[in-house]
Amino acid sequence: MTEDVVRRIAEPTWRSHVAVRGFGAKRVTGRSATQVSDEICRLIEQLNADKVVLAKEVFCSAEHLRQHIDVPVIIYAVGAIRRNLLKDELDARQLSWRKNARDQIRQYKYKKSDIDDWLAQFTALGATWVGEGLLRQVRVVTSEEMSSAFTLTPAEVIGKRYRIAYMGESDPSGSGNEIGSQIVKDLDPKRSLDFSTVLSDFGNQVGDIYLFEDGLWSGVEVRRWLDQVRASMTDSGQVTLRLRHAVATDYGVAIIRHYLKTHAVRYVELETTKYLVYVSVLAPASINMVESEQFSIEEFEDHLKKNIRPIAFQAEFDWNGKAAEAMLVCRQIGIPLVRDYARRNGKTWTQERISSWGLGAGEFAATLVFHNSVPKVCLPLFWLSGNVSLSGRTVSWKPLFYDQRHLS
Repeated sequence: MTEDVVRRIAEPTWRSHVAVRGFGAKRVTGRSATQVSDEICRLIEQLNADKVVLAKEVFCSAEHLRQHIDVPVIIYAVGAIRRNLLKDELDARQLSWRKNARDQIRQYKYKKSDIDDWLAQFTALGATWVGEGLLRQVRVVTSEEMSSAFTLTPAEVIGKRYRIAYMGESDPSGSGNEIGSQIVKDLDPKRSLDFSTVLSDFGNQVGDIYLFEDGLWSGVEVRRWLDQVRASMTDSGQVTLRLRHAVATDYGVAIIRHYLKTHAVRYVELETTKYLVYVSVLAPASINMVESEQFSIEEFEDHLKKNIRPIAFQAEFDWNGKAAEAMLVCRQIGIPLVRDYARRNGKTWTQERISSWGLGAGEFAATLVFHNSVPKVCLPLFWLSGNVSLSGRTVSWKPLFYDQRHLS
């Protein structure tokens, strides 16, 4: 019962910080209150606990307990613990999902929904618990994290010829343009340029070219312009294109490394730094195929797609055994939102294509966004609006994060 309370109000990693143990309220034949206290002392030592919250109903000697441990012991009625004390303790330790969700969402620079208003939509559909489970996982990559990811160290540039590139976009609000602005502001404006300029004269470039992008998700876009790079130049040995991202998935990294190996592209390096936010999408064993050159690019990609684990519903997140049910609810909400999105944007998508986006592009079901944009691999219910129906109930859905690129 107490563990259920913790699960409802704590963020996903709570088991790494909080241990809930049950001790009886009644005396057991052959066990004294002191013996029970000794057992609790051993448990506290084993867990290396820094605080103990003890229900006064537990049959033990609180005095003996306090004499034999060096950590604070707080004693309350179990009802008071469940109603108030647990929440206060979790808040103080930054373990309350509600507080953490608000702190994360506050980092998003554009319009966002209040979490209670957003949750009310799930409640109207009879699925409050699904919304709460998603908010436990929401993560916003801040502007400061992006700057750190795109910082070049003195060792990387001293005595070297280098340029800094970004992916310019026709949409002024595009994330590539904002990265370009950030690079020009934070780094050397004279060395910064749109990657289209690099492509137009790639064969004559010399030195290192650092291409900065916000996220490497599926690798589709990166492969597209790598095809352009390969078509526009031969390997002169004079230039190295260094790809650097703020966020990368194991799927995207595997796809690009396999591509580079398959095409023997020696002038492109996919870099990882200590600032990279690394997101796991794949079942671990599936990644090893990147070393197998006998697989074509298409075969390798098909293999990885079969091993995608939608991020929001991976086993490590605490869905209390209901991850599959939560995923179904999200898909049922996501599909009509994607259908409306395709219609508004003049996309002639088949029903199969629309359904495949029910959990976001690539079925990634991501819960991570950037401070200035929402990737399409995120769950559609995070970034799209429209009418959705579930179990005979209909809601005019509002997104958690408003990204005008997707809501037009």
